[in-house]
Amino acid sequence: MEDEILRKLEEKISKIESYINNLKMENKELKSKIEILQEEKSKYDEEKESLRQRLSALLQKLEQFEQI
Repeated sequence: MEDEILRKLEEKISKIESYINNLKMENKELKSKIEILQEEKSKYDEEKESLRQRLSALLQKLEQFEQI
């Protein structure tokens, strides 16, 4: 009887450990995806700033042209 209870407990513990390991793997994958997304966001932010600066320069040239 005790052996059966111990076996069932060990099975449950094993399932829980497996579940925890799966969650750890998922967590690592999500962290990796977050890192990739942060890198992409950084690139887009740099591109956005570059475009903003170019637009600002073009607007200044347009204003100068309109003054002529």
